Amino acid sequence: MPATRPEPDAEDVLLVVDDERTRGVLASYLEEQGMRAHACEGQSDALQHLARRRPHAVVVASSGAPAFAAQVRRQAGLAALPILVIAAADADAATYDAVAAGADDVLSMPILPGILAAAIRARVVRAAMLESQVPEADEPTRRGGQLRRGEFLAQLRGALQGSSEAWQVLVALRVDQGKALAESLGQSGAFDLEQAIASRFSSVLQAGDAHTLWMEFGFGVLAVRDSREQVELLAAELCRVVAETPFTVRGKSERLTLSVGVALTPSGSDVGDPDRWFASAYAAQAIAHRLGGNRFDGVLSRDHGSLPPERVLIIREWVKEAVAGDNVLIEFQPVLPLQGELAGLYSLDAKLRDYRAPLAGVTRREYLSLARDAGALAMIDRMSLFSAFEAIEQERARGRATRVLVPVDLATVNDAQLVWLDAEVRRRKASSDGLIIEFDADMALGRPELVRVVQRLEDHGIVIAIADQSGDLARIGQLQRFPAGLLRLPMAAIESVAPVRFNELLGPWHASGRGLIVDGVQSVDAVTRLFDLKVGYVQGDALAAGGPRLDYEFTQIGV
Repeated sequence: MPATRPEPDAEDVLLVVDDERTRGVLASYLEEQGMRAHACEGQSDALQHLARRRPHAVVVASSGAPAFAAQVRRQAGLAALPILVIAAADADAATYDAVAAGADDVLSMPILPGILAAAIRARVVRAAMLESQVPEADEPTRRGGQLRRGEFLAQLRGALQGSSEAWQVLVALRVDQGKALAESLGQSGAFDLEQAIASRFSSVLQAGDAHTLWMEFGFGVLAVRDSREQVELLAAELCRVVAETPFTVRGKSERLTLSVGVALTPSGSDVGDPDRWFASAYAAQAIAHRLGGNRFDGVLSRDHGSLPPERVLIIREWVKEAVAGDNVLIEFQPVLPLQGELAGLYSLDAKLRDYRAPLAGVTRREYLSLARDAGALAMIDRMSLFSAFEAIEQERARGRATRVLVPVDLATVNDAQLVWLDAEVRRRKASSDGLIIEFDADMALGRPELVRVVQRLEDHGIVIAIADQSGDLARIGQLQRFPAGLLRLPMAAIESVAPVRFNELLGPWHASGRGLIVDGVQSVDAVTRLFDLKVGYVQGDALAAGGPRLDYEFTQIGV
């Protein structure tokens, strides 16, 4: 079935806009005209939204508008969805390719709110009339039971195009002993055993579930369930039913086991791609096998944003290594001062080692939620703090007043962590003034009970910083109540408001003598503007990249 559509009491409009400020302006325009606007940060986010819920119209102001329009038109049930592209009056001809790709029209900016609303409503009415005249296509016929591989793959593609079931899954199964069996059995012997295994696991499938033999001792299952728990039960039952009773192999009783990988339908830019679905299921099955077999694995959540399921799976394994203190890399990125003394300040970056990309690693933003779920964040943060203390002591020995800022997960700072930190601060009293602990603003605002932790650290003389990546400068007033000496904001937040408004919002913060860090600075040209805005520090790879040592010469900044 296509994505559900809301009742037409007010038009739901999906905004796909690159520029954050333009996104806010358009949302305000539409809400003034009685419409409901849902803003997406990017095309991947928009495609995920469309897979869950169909709006009345889509408004696009993006450099990739033609490709996005074409991708939307390929989705089931969205052939008549109104798509309006907004572009500057002097936009190049490539912008108008969006119409050829499937968009309804290109409107020029600036545009009056009433004209924009009228254009949307006209196309919504026309789309409704068109859909009422064209009968809805039947969904692809779904067959259950054992299918030939070609039939199964065709059904796989049809499932992606014709269904929006939340818990539709592709399951990859592989016999853990398959390699040895393939070497010892002939073609006919292997075929007979594969059929016996398929007969065994099919006993726990439902009538509508399809399965196939898609590689040697490897099977695929296409199934729909009502919940995550039911999907997990299916995977566990597939493992159990094969392992609990031995098979007869070459006249002997032999116990066989399965490695099972489970994958939800692709989302984001991979929506509708059967190859990506297979890759996700196969990667999950490979990890289950590497962990010993006779088990299942997979990503049964869409909480990981644009991270592909295969990367989520491998990060999940690397996070488990971090629980024991392994596989953690510590780097330091210079934070450049714009005001006052040129004292050295570094931001500590704890990464997980990525063996395929050793210089890049896995960033904290990528592994944060997975590490929290695995109970690894406390160890990663303790290693980070220890490395910071060691680095500060070495800098003090060289006569430098260097400070190190360390991101710490506020929710995992328990009593044991505080006791250890108290002891370290007392033991390293001469250098503890160089430590800055940074907490996430969302966590601090969402859990007021954690303020006591912040206060306890501040009582020990540790400088507290708060990082607010939301881009919402209106929250500065709420953050003012925390005993924090520094605030970190992304460059996008500064670019979203006029300088006068920025100074109004940050005035109370500056007046209380607190500092400001702006990160994500992509060019040296932006530094002059930030200096004029009284920004204290700037950070970004374009200014100074991170590395394993504190070797930046702050006396040679020249900004």
